Amino acid sequence: RTYSRMKIVRFSDNVTLATFGEGYGCQDAIVEGSVLYVFATGCWMDYSHGGNPIVKFSSSDLTNWTGPTTIYTPEPQAQLYNIGVTKNTSTNTFIVSYELHNPYWYLPWFVTRFVQSTDLNSWTPVGTPSYFYGLGGADIHYVNNKYYLWVHQDLTNPTRYQTSPTF
Repeated sequence: RTYSRMKIVRFSDNVTLATFGEGYGCQDAIVEGSVLYVFATGCWMDYSHGGNPIVKFSSSDLTNWTGPTTIYTPEPQAQLYNIGVTKNTSTNTFIVSYELHNPYWYLPWFVTRFVQSTDLNSWTPVGTPSYFYGLGGADIHYVNNKYYLWVHQDLTNPTRYQTSPTF
């Protein structure tokens, strides 16, 4: 049973240029050279992929796609949600941020964690996990030698979210 797929749409005339990645979602993308890399999670509602990994798709023409290729798999009970990807232009490294929940934790609803790569193929965990109650989203950007992580959180009301940057 599949709940999602990814589409690339040209908004000027609403033409679908590509449809791929059925069963994956919560995606983000980055262009490196002439290749579009799309990172996605195994959609928390669909575990037909054998768990909930972070995967990578790539294409240089939006017609022929490689993937899904698993780049990272967290602990077995984890549920992955939103992800983000950015490139540190100072060190030529890539960071994927991901939002994670484990129903067996006695911790906040969501945490944000990170994996890093120098070649978009080999990924390793990096940094210290954040533990914020009600944290959601994981959109990361690298600008002027700083990382910006955009999250949705409201520490006073866990049923309401607002977007705010974390530096």
